[in-house]
Amino acid sequence: MQELQTPESEGPTTTRIRFVSHNVPESAKQSDTLEEEPSSTTAKAEQRVKRSVIKRFVMVNPSPRTPPVAPVDHLSSCLVTLLEYGPEGGTFLQKSPIRYIPRRLSRSNPVVVDMISLFCSVWTDHCHQQPPSQVTSRRYDIALRGLQNAIQKLPKGRADRAQMIDTLTAITLLQKTQPLLSREADPSWGVHAVAIKHMMIEMGPPETDDSFEAALVKENRSLLIRNRLAGGPEVDFLNESPWKEAMVRLGTEDWLVDELEPFGSEDCLKLELRTPRMQDWVDYIGRIRAEGPFTEEMRDLSAIVIHEMLEHADLLRRTIGVTTKALLARGTMVVKTDPNESVAFMRKSYSFTHASAAAMLCNLVSVQVIVLRSLYEFSVMYDEVPDETLYKEYRDICGHIWMVISYLHTLKPVTGLAMLGTISVTFEAAVGEEREKVIDIVNHLDSYLLRFNKDREKISEFLLHVCKAVTGRVPVHGHLSWITT
Repeated sequence: MQELQTPESEGPTTTRIRFVSHNVPESAKQSDTLEEEPSSTTAKAEQRVKRSVIKRFVMVNPSPRTPPVAPVDHLSSCLVTLLEYGPEGGTFLQKSPIRYIPRRLSRSNPVVVDMISLFCSVWTDHCHQQPPSQVTSRRYDIALRGLQNAIQKLPKGRADRAQMIDTLTAITLLQKTQPLLSREADPSWGVHAVAIKHMMIEMGPPETDDSFEAALVKENRSLLIRNRLAGGPEVDFLNESPWKEAMVRLGTEDWLVDELEPFGSEDCLKLELRTPRMQDWVDYIGRIRAEGPFTEEMRDLSAIVIHEMLEHADLLRRTIGVTTKALLARGTMVVKTDPNESVAFMRKSYSFTHASAAAMLCNLVSVQVIVLRSLYEFSVMYDEVPDETLYKEYRDICGHIWMVISYLHTLKPVTGLAMLGTISVTFEAAVGEEREKVIDIVNHLDSYLLRFNKDREKISEFLLHVCKAVTGRVPVHGHLSWITT
């Protein structure tokens, strides 16, 4: 990576001093060809994040003189740098629509430009292990006001497609930055979720030849599904034509990283499309418990929910087994042993070559955790003797997530933060030292934002509430939404 500086001059010059690193990755050489000293604060963020080491300086005689570079080009270069050299090698970004933005930014709406400016500033702060700077705070205010105005100006009828795509892009970027900006849930996320749903319905499925639209829709489909589990708007439209057919097509396309290909199977797609139904189950279970489980109406409703959950559990067993074998065969996931570890589930652990693979496997397994615990609670509710076989399977599947804990400790907290929700839903199954291990990893994942301030009792209470909320035993509070975003 190279960093360029030029001395100030009042008039034209034919010779300038440029500092050059001769130890530059080829990809960086291609993307970093700027000749002028950046004059904007945006460009300064780009310079900081590169962390270049200046080897020596040489005299250069550019001919012809390079015209000044527009601020939007500096932003594009900064974003490229983040994608290539950001946290964990950018793995959390490379399967998102963000990778397509640099070449689209020059023709994007100002709301996207402002949000990219915020995005680069936030991640630059993080790369330097610093809290959000004053510059970042100012950019947040500008970007949020611009996004709110863009949402308010969307026509109630069919809006301009490009306008909707840019607004949807800005919301997506905000969800990528929000976890680093606040210790609380984003109060505007509920509004944004409604706007995302509205724009996706109005836009219709992505055009088949537009990779950016396809990636944008897939990203926001996942956001809406996770938000639905935190009490957000229903997303039944995803299971209806023409979206249903489009989701099947998109589910098997565009796996940028080979290690993630096992998650593109047809069964994985079926599970994702069924995920919103889980919120219906939570609502039904809450109603059954509130109105009395032994009335005829509630018994009938229980039978429907149990049947659907059993089918879902069978699909999950098969998919988790096939996916795990594929990851092991590829070497994406490796089993490590530590016979000296005092806690049983830590004697074997999983390690991964790709952080995204760990996150996606944990997400898959955590759904099975929720389903099995819900089915066990039905046995507690209706049977004189709870189903201990079901409880054992539930604890065993939690162990698969606990086996990822050692790997999570090797990640930067912000990268592992995406797996906080999957860890949380296992807490009720943990006992003794197992609970301490779960609290330890939550503390690690929270060490950047400090939502819990290291209070282990507070963490324990929060995690137990999460476990009960996702199985319909207590209401879902809005502040739980940040573990799903």
